[in-house]
Amino acid sequence: MNANKPALKKIARGFQVTLPKDFREKYNLTEGDYLEASEENGAVIYRPVVIDRKKLVAEMDEAFAKRDKVNDEFANMAEEDVIKIANEQIRKVRAERKKQRTGRKFNATR
Repeated sequence: MNANKPALKKIARGFQVTLPKDFREKYNLTEGDYLEASEENGAVIYRPVVIDRKKLVAEMDEAFAKRDKVNDEFANMAEEDVIKIANEQIRKVRAERKKQRTGRKFNATR
């Protein structure tokens, strides 16, 4: 992809867009990687996002080990249940951010 000549891409079924090979190579993107989509000054911006699941699990394990089991409202919950609650809160925050960006109501429970 030449910086002076943007690549023209067609939106395919399911609103998918194929990233040009040189773009994928330049940013070391592979199938399954995450991109964060945002809008800036009328342009759609995609930024690579690195999610280190092993590090995240290790941090969660450490947090669970350190928690105060007497005063912690989640102390008697299974780790999977706490993760479900955390994921729901993340969905709600993302929906609120999207609502603020677009000015429209977005259903976070889909």
